[in-house]
Amino acid sequence: MGLLSRTGVILAAVVATTMLARVSPLDAQLISPGKLASAHGEFEGIRQCTQCHKLRQKGPSTEKCLTCHTPLQTRIERGDGLHGAYDMEGCAKCHRDHLGREYRMMAFDTAAFAHDSIDYALVDAHADIGCRDCHTADLVAASDVRQFKSRHGALNSTFLGLEQACQSCHGGDDPHQDQFAERTCDQCHTERVWDEAPRFDHDSTDYRLTGAHRTTTCEACHPSRPIEGTNPTTVFTGLAFGRCNDCHRDSHQGSMAGACSRCHSTGGWNRINRTRFEGGFDHSTTDFDLRGAHAGATCTVCHTTRGEAPVGLRFTFTRGSAGRRYPKPVVTDCVSCHTDYHEDEFRETTGGVVCTNCHGEDGWIPTSFGPGRHASDTDFALAGRHILVACADCHDSKAGRISFRVEEAQCMSCHEDENPHANQFPGSDCAACHTVGEFANATVDHQATRFPLDGAHRDVPCAACHPVEQVNGRSVTRFTPLDTACKDCHA
Repeated sequence: MGLLSRTGVILAAVVATTMLARVSPLDAQLISPGKLASAHGEFEGIRQCTQCHKLRQKGPSTEKCLTCHTPLQTRIERGDGLHGAYDMEGCAKCHRDHLGREYRMMAFDTAAFAHDSIDYALVDAHADIGCRDCHTADLVAASDVRQFKSRHGALNSTFLGLEQACQSCHGGDDPHQDQFAERTCDQCHTERVWDEAPRFDHDSTDYRLTGAHRTTTCEACHPSRPIEGTNPTTVFTGLAFGRCNDCHRDSHQGSMAGACSRCHSTGGWNRINRTRFEGGFDHSTTDFDLRGAHAGATCTVCHTTRGEAPVGLRFTFTRGSAGRRYPKPVVTDCVSCHTDYHEDEFRETTGGVVCTNCHGEDGWIPTSFGPGRHASDTDFALAGRHILVACADCHDSKAGRISFRVEEAQCMSCHEDENPHANQFPGSDCAACHTVGEFANATVDHQATRFPLDGAHRDVPCAACHPVEQVNGRSVTRFTPLDTACKDCHA
């Protein structure tokens, strides 16, 4: 092109520009390719062309578009959303104008749109909902979008301004009522279903679940009640959990002091580690302190199940709401657990059958019943040789046990088999001649007999006058009857 031609083009452009500055709206219709869409209707008229167009540039200016559409400009600069994700080649590539008032400049194929292209993939339950289920005017959170779209009456048609946090859409559905203000929903929940929390790990809390607690339902520990006057909701925070009794009813009704874990474990309330229980349980925390031989007894000697109890041992159980208690003997005295070896012989004694009257907890024997008690508590005080005699020597053993009931406290009651006189003195009291100090040496007042001793008779030994005879195979000294004539001895 020659210099003249180039000069002509320049002059033509200047003339055209001057003409555009002077034309009327009617003239503009002759130049414009068509009416603007209703969204841009306010810019109708040739004097408004430079609002969107630059001179000597085909099509609208992207820079001028973003001068008005500031919410988009901000997101493009940040690389956010659909417009920020693509290399912008000009707004007119997607948004055409001059095609009439009713033309939709935002022709958006929602069915074909790949939502994961904007770093928010729709998965699980989100994949089944419609665009306008989320993109509504009420959920537009960005203030710049709300102001811009509201000013142009397009708040209901925009896809801008939503936040990705769960609460931004589901804030009204929050069942926890701000109990987890420091946590996000996706720390516990997924997009598959809202009323489950597969990502929640109870071990991350202050109370780690072990044993049977791991299979317990949440509702069993977390009650539903109003929080600060709101509607009832499941309570997850602020619950007491330091003691088992914070959740579990004390089936022992206060009879067992100390922590439940001393006997029980979370593996099961009725599963008691016998070794740990028997080796570590402090029985002094109950109403029966273990002393003496009791301290060495195994638990099952006293605590067993009904039907396997030894003689005299009974148990009580609670049922229904209180649950099953650890088998507890009904103890009123020693015979509640121990067989009365004496078979009620002491039922009539002061205080009744009280084993501790004679026995201690270190062992059944030796007993505390000695000569002193025999003198004070019975009608037969032990003296002389009787002090050295074993109980069984006087108290017969019957049916494998010793009987302490003595019908008559007479010498012959015990010494009948040892009577050297072969019933020569029926009805006589042995104590008239013998003492408990020495049975063999009798003290006899011969002067009180029918043959008083006098003269040389006083020095004669007993055996000289009292012969020894055989009676029923036994050697018996004959004392009576004897003849008392002189010739009977001095023939």
